[in-house]
Amino acid sequence: MQAAQIGDLTPAQRIRCEREVTAALAGMVAEKMACGRWDTSGGGHDVRNADDILRVLSSSNDECAPYFTLLATRAQVLLRRRWPYVVAVAEALVAKKKLAASEIQQAIVDTLNRLMEKARMSRSGEKP
Repeated sequence: MQAAQIGDLTPAQRIRCEREVTAALAGMVAEKMACGRWDTSGGGHDVRNADDILRVLSSSNDECAPYFTLLATRAQVLLRRRWPYVVAVAEALVAKKKLAASEIQQAIVDTLNRLMEKARMSRSGEKP
């Protein structure tokens, strides 16, 4: 079977592929945001998968690097907006080594509640 080519993809398939690449790069981008360095050793498989998908999405090799940068930037923007939740899940993961979906959800809900309480106190002039 021949590999998919750029013209073979529908717009919906292209969007799905871009989301897959963005998700694949998110771990590496989060590590850069948290630690100040790129480390592909743990996410090498994700980066290879992202590269494979980008080669299908790109019309030439010259397009791959800028496309990679675009989608890594997109991952960074998404992570920045959700950073308190990322940190909460990461801290829970460090503490327990493995998390069930319900534990991930609970870390996010607890963080949301803390942020809402902080915002409420800020509006009312209360001190923590």
